[in-house]
Amino acid sequence: MNKKREKIFLWLILAAALAVRLLFLFRGLEYDEIWSLENFSRLSTGKIFSDLATPNNHPVNTLLIKFLDYGREKFWTIRLGSLFFSLGSVYLLFLLGKAFHRKYGWYAALAGAFLPPVIIAGTTARGYAGQLFFLLLTALALIKCRKGSYQWTITAAAAGVLAVISLPSSALYLIPAGILFILQLWKKRRLYPAHLTIFPPALLAAAAWYAVNWKNFAASSQFKVPVNSAGELLLWLSNATALNAIPLWLIIPLLLFYRKRHSAWALFFIIIFPLAAALFTSPAPARVYLPGVAAGTLLITPKLKNIRYNCAVAVLLLGIQFAVSLPVLPDTVSMDEMTAFNEINGIVTVYGANESYPVSWNHPESIELFFRQLHKASGMEYCALLLAEYKISGVDSSGKTVIKALPPELENISGSESTVILKLQKTNRIQPDTTAFAFYPPTDEKIHINNVKYLDAKELIYLNCWLTVPLNTPDGSCHRYALIAFTTDRERIFPPGMPVFTFVRK
Repeated sequence: MNKKREKIFLWLILAAALAVRLLFLFRGLEYDEIWSLENFSRLSTGKIFSDLATPNNHPVNTLLIKFLDYGREKFWTIRLGSLFFSLGSVYLLFLLGKAFHRKYGWYAALAGAFLPPVIIAGTTARGYAGQLFFLLLTALALIKCRKGSYQWTITAAAAGVLAVISLPSSALYLIPAGILFILQLWKKRRLYPAHLTIFPPALLAAAAWYAVNWKNFAASSQFKVPVNSAGELLLWLSNATALNAIPLWLIIPLLLFYRKRHSAWALFFIIIFPLAAALFTSPAPARVYLPGVAAGTLLITPKLKNIRYNCAVAVLLLGIQFAVSLPVLPDTVSMDEMTAFNEINGIVTVYGANESYPVSWNHPESIELFFRQLHKASGMEYCALLLAEYKISGVDSSGKTVIKALPPELENISGSESTVILKLQKTNRIQPDTTAFAFYPPTDEKIHINNVKYLDAKELIYLNCWLTVPLNTPDGSCHRYALIAFTTDRERIFPPGMPVFTFVRK
């Protein structure tokens, strides 16, 4: 393929990569994206790079969200950073593929363009696309700076540091790459001034960042995958490799053909090192091992030149990689969980405290629907709560999540095993320590505050708290509505018109 055709083909691949990603760019935000947007992007830059106790804060991505947030009407803009990194990764895979074999950069570029885990990382506002981009840039720069180029050495050091602060797990890929680089220089018996002056400060900066934030990293270990048996280990390993399109089942046979190719063993080392390290540090979820996509793809690339029908084999290998990682793709059919209950009178959907957060983002119409449910039910003598199980969860007045188990002897009118629809009746008399509910349609903010105080509750939980946003009316006043679960420490008698309900028991 001559250079002109190669450039045209590359631009076609990049255009196709963009087109595929646009299919997923505008889907509803995922919970982790919303959490990063709401709870981390509002922090100061210093906090963004130090508040790392939960894995939802990927510093470089969070900083991008901070500048790309154009409001809830254009929530997809926070994904533009990941989109840029993902397209850049396709181009870097092309260059790295050419570095391993001149003719087959296009194969690596096609893998980056169409493999599901790379697509989803590139259309999700999290740090995985940025991590992959900076790790690929580091790898390319390390190959280019072997003869002491200051430009490429600076690029390798900067990209490595950015990979680390994109995702701390980048160290699992930088360590084997660094070892291989040092062995290469040792073999040549020569260190260049650029390496000695640029790499040590970058290494110290990254080490210092890890040291300062070590307690935060330790706190986030609760989110790792528990592995307590050989079966659980094999399940995690199969997910980590298959869902990331890492063709481990092809690696050993390929290495037998590569006995004299050090690059193949190097790529194998880069794939295996993070997986082996997981045995000593507890495995992370499968998405953490996304960079293995690149190493696995590049491992196959040089072998294609020795195969007679190399184009057909390449397409077959890509098809296998695509098929095994297909489950990563999200369901693109928008399913509003409330739709099925639009026509049922007096049913109020109650989401779990953590679930209601993204519901209001992914389905903005659910806020209006919830308002209608609440408004209608508040004026009825009997209504019902739709729950996933015999539990309600929400936040108390301090914002702390509360989960409350309900007794099984309540009247269930759902007739379904997958949902629980519990019957409520309006009442003006509440017994001590009895779970009751207050349904408040929109009222003036001050009146709402007084209504809540009037409950005189011993325990109070706001349900669907992320759906009950303030409503600003045309006259400029602010109205609030709420669904509240509460208990009292004494018998209470409320005015007859007050929308207070209790469960109906069997």
